[in-house]
This record gives sequence, C-alpha cells and structure tokens, in this order.
Amino acid sequence: MRQIAMVAFDNLTRQLYATDASIYQIEPLAVAFPRNAHQAGNVIRAAAEAGVSVIPRGAGTGLRVARWRWAGNRFRAA
Repeated sequence: MRQIAMVAFDNLTRQLYATDASIYQIEPLAVAFPRNAHQAGNVIRAAAEAGVSVIPRGAGTGLRVARWRWAGNRFRAA
C-alpha cells in the first residue's frame, strides 16, 4: 500500500518555500510534507516519473543544494 504525503499547490505555501536566508528565490511547483521515509520515497518517485526536480529542504539546507534527478537506477545531481 502506498503511503501518501501531504502536497501543497497553493500560492501562499509555494511563496513561503520559494526562498531561504539567502538572496535566491525559486518558486516551486509544489511543496511536499512527507512524514516518514516511505512517503519521502513515494514523493521522489512520483517527481522522477513526472520529470520534475526535487529540492530537499530541512535543517541546514537551502535552495542552493543540488537538484536531484532519477538516472537509470539511482539519483544523480542535475
């Protein structure tokens, strides 16, 4: 059974996650809120199938981290 993460597509949430403490601002297509590793994996797989980049965010990360794409059998920096 697939575990589904909450995904927000609304303008306010996308604007809130478009920037960090730097001068960079990149508005995402959506913002996912996985609660565990299974949900995170499902989000990443769905993004890979759709050809959408994933920018992981969390403590100490920002918009300048590498974007990841599915390449054959593993993820690689895009």
